[in-house]
Amino acid sequence: FTKVQHGLRARDVLCVRKDDKTEVGHESCESNLTKPNALESCNTQPCPPEWYITAWQTCSLSCGKGFQQRSVVCRQKIAENKWNTITNETLCVEPKPVVSPLERNCNEISCPPEYVAGQWSECSTTCSLGVMTRQLTCQRRTATGITEHLPNLWCENYGSIKPSITEDCNDDSPCEPPPENTIGCFVLDANIFPTLLANFQESLDYNNVLVTARSCARLAFHQNYRYFGLANNGECRVGPDMKSNFFKPQTSSQCSSSVGKTGAIYVYTLDELPVITPVGCYKDRADRAMPVFYKSFRNQINCTLECNSMASVGQELWQTKRTTNMVKLPLAGRELAKTGQISCTNLIDKNQPSYDELNIKTRY
Repeated sequence: FTKVQHGLRARDVLCVRKDDKTEVGHESCESNLTKPNALESCNTQPCPPEWYITAWQTCSLSCGKGFQQRSVVCRQKIAENKWNTITNETLCVEPKPVVSPLERNCNEISCPPEYVAGQWSECSTTCSLGVMTRQLTCQRRTATGITEHLPNLWCENYGSIKPSITEDCNDDSPCEPPPENTIGCFVLDANIFPTLLANFQESLDYNNVLVTARSCARLAFHQNYRYFGLANNGECRVGPDMKSNFFKPQTSSQCSSSVGKTGAIYVYTLDELPVITPVGCYKDRADRAMPVFYKSFRNQINCTLECNSMASVGQELWQTKRTTNMVKLPLAGRELAKTGQISCTNLIDKNQPSYDELNIKTRY
């Protein structure tokens, strides 16, 4: 046998004549003879562990002075080109070689300039979609490993990748809308309230309408609507520019528990209503201080509240008549002297002396 590699040895196997041992072709032996093995294992006992100096690891940095390491390990050969590292170094019987250095610097060249991002700011909102921001600085590591701050123009001229300086936040934490304020009951006009956000007809509980109103408020709020309505026994509806249009249909008596019945809609707003202060009760004259008729709130739940929610922001004074019609005052305050003040405590008290007496209120 001749050793050809670790663990195996080889020999030549020939076909020869029996009489004179001269070599003949293999075909003469193949028909009725078993060919002996040409290879067999050898040195099957485990190889002893031995010390090994590893190659240098990859440099920790591609530029700016990194470092790399190597080590001396005890390992054992288990197959051709295959070793196991031995953790029990006492199995390596030979003295451990002293190797120096085991660490060295590498890639001691200056890095190109790059943008470095700072910490993100707090989110601009505590709920619902906001934004975080951060600052960028232009830096590079020198050949000696020092961080060098550079003008931003260096990074721009080099074409450095510029990280984002803004990021959305709180997009998974929607805000709760502000409290909804009731306005009044109106005839449902599909041109003014065209968009159906949800249908709560099956879940509507007339003993607890606030739950449905709140659900509708959330849908409206998160789609940037400030006005919404509950129509047709539970439909949550909105429309474009509802603040300027919701009162254009006729008022209706077909609402129950702040929900519109079939063909009616009860309107709500998320805007805070102005504060109202009663000024007094005045006689109405032909040359009246508030000549412009605005809206009738007959048969409504709270005509003062509803009139207040509709009055133009620019009108400081407005009035409700005993018939719960609403008018607005073009010349706030100046024309008030044309009427004489009389005692009046409750606008809709049936004991009022006259349906033409006015309750004038100021809003701010």
